[in-house]
Amino acid sequence: MKQFTIILSLSLTFWLTTSVTHAQRYLQPLFGQIVESAIPYGESVSWNGNSAPLLLDLYLPAGDTATRRPLLLLFHGGSFVGGARTDAYMQNMCAYFATRGYVAASVGYRLGVNVANVAGLQDEFIRAAIRATHDAKAAARFFRKSVVENNNPYGIDTSRIFAGGYSAGAITAIHLAWLKNPALTSQQVQNNLTVLNVGLEGMSGNPGYHSGVEAVVNLAGAALDTQIIQPGFVPAIHFHGTDDQTVPYARGPVRAMGFNIMTVDGSSIVHQRLNNLQIQSEMHSFQGGGHDLVSDTARWNFILDRSKLFLYAQIGGGTSSFGEQINAVVQCFPNPAVDWLQIAGITQTNIADPLWSFALHDLSGRCIRPFSSLADDGRIYLGDLSSGQYVLTIRHQHHTSCHRIFKK
Repeated sequence: MKQFTIILSLSLTFWLTTSVTHAQRYLQPLFGQIVESAIPYGESVSWNGNSAPLLLDLYLPAGDTATRRPLLLLFHGGSFVGGARTDAYMQNMCAYFATRGYVAASVGYRLGVNVANVAGLQDEFIRAAIRATHDAKAAARFFRKSVVENNNPYGIDTSRIFAGGYSAGAITAIHLAWLKNPALTSQQVQNNLTVLNVGLEGMSGNPGYHSGVEAVVNLAGAALDTQIIQPGFVPAIHFHGTDDQTVPYARGPVRAMGFNIMTVDGSSIVHQRLNNLQIQSEMHSFQGGGHDLVSDTARWNFILDRSKLFLYAQIGGGTSSFGEQINAVVQCFPNPAVDWLQIAGITQTNIADPLWSFALHDLSGRCIRPFSSLADDGRIYLGDLSSGQYVLTIRHQHHTSCHRIFKK
């Protein structure tokens, strides 16, 4: 029987080889940057029925030899009617993380609403937010598809994909991460999902791949309804001005073009919801601050620094209590396995605990078998899988342990 020790990481960091130490990587600017502009990641239909190509700009660490790097997807602001992937602050944030060893993408998404529909303007903007979320999901799928079908040309680790953004972009990132069950949204959101008629994943490209992310960086964003956040969802860090008149700090209307365009739960309510569900959440409130978080240099540097430390903890660089939450070392046997894999070291109580989840991935990071819980005896059936290597991930709240499994 071979024992695998729990690691505090969201990926197989023990497979990652770099020319610098892990303590330096992700924290210090060790690299230059390479920018690949206008990469197509999908295509969809805009609000007026026109075809809309979807593009992103990619920032990679120059001279880096690592082949499994965390990916940060960033989405610009602009009230869903303006802005672009060339937004200066998203570019700056991409460069900041790329020079520290991440792959970062400034992602464009569909913009625009039918402003002539004054009576239905709230619905117009809710649909715009949903369209942006569909595009964000396509972007996440694009990178997972690139690993499986194109031999990982960007050198990413698909188990460490994070999302963030500013204003409308933060709203997009939040719903990319947490909009999983339409029944948990308001009736108005459900009605607009029905009008769009393309489901939660949308039809912006790259079907068949997982669109999830592992954490959210929220700059002045909000949720259409915090009820979408459920136990075991991914963690977040938030930055928001308490006197924001564009996207509310608490619950209230988003304002654009002089109109109240939709009612949302601002960052403080999102943070409270996450705390209530015992999901890691870090809140930074700027007292008396408005919507403009990014133009003040000191504040922007603070946002970058805290985001860096938050994501560093998510990839296993920071301290964690995960090891203290498990009383026994997890053991997977027999390994190699033929038909059944036994998981020992997790109690019967934990097997049924909704804060725990389990999944089997192939070596590209693609999830091939999720489990909401284990069988009562703690076993997983592998008999229908091809021979080879797999990775079992065992997740509790926002921490994951990874175990390499061999299938005969």
